[in-house]
Amino acid sequence: MQNNHHTVARRLKKLRKDKGWSLTACAEHTGVSKAMLGQIERQESSPTLATLWKLATGFNVSLSWLLNDEQQPMTFDFAHERIQVERLLAFDPQTQQEVYKLCMAEGAQSHSDAHRRGTFEMLYVQSGRLDIVVGETQVTIKAGEAYRFDAAQPHSYINRYSGKTEFLAVINYV
Repeated sequence: MQNNHHTVARRLKKLRKDKGWSLTACAEHTGVSKAMLGQIERQESSPTLATLWKLATGFNVSLSWLLNDEQQPMTFDFAHERIQVERLLAFDPQTQQEVYKLCMAEGAQSHSDAHRRGTFEMLYVQSGRLDIVVGETQVTIKAGEAYRFDAAQPHSYINRYSGKTEFLAVINYV
């Protein structure tokens, strides 16, 4: 993740302190192992996108806030997952939304646990094709198509196709 280890580590420590949670309590609330939490806080490990979502969900904060509180667009490179995430619009408390552009290399996958109840994701594929697995349902959307789903259940993005896939994700925290 592009030079945001410090921000995530600092925010994770602050959230834990504010809640009065030990690493053990934090692990129980977020589903992230105690060892991984310690590594993230010490900036010894780069969290995956799925791990960041677990932290955001467990602490009931937006992914955008966890990554960086500045409002301008930012790019996060999850090179080990072959996924690039560009934040186009930071979380807006009035609309309860944030907007990202994702670029997934051929064969890349992103698996996410359920987000907090009431969270919906709306996807629009700009180029390529994307398989989305939500619970037991799999849908393929291609360039020019959109899909909306309840993100309060496990879901995955998978690029099984040749070439990269680019898509927009609007996340709505109801």
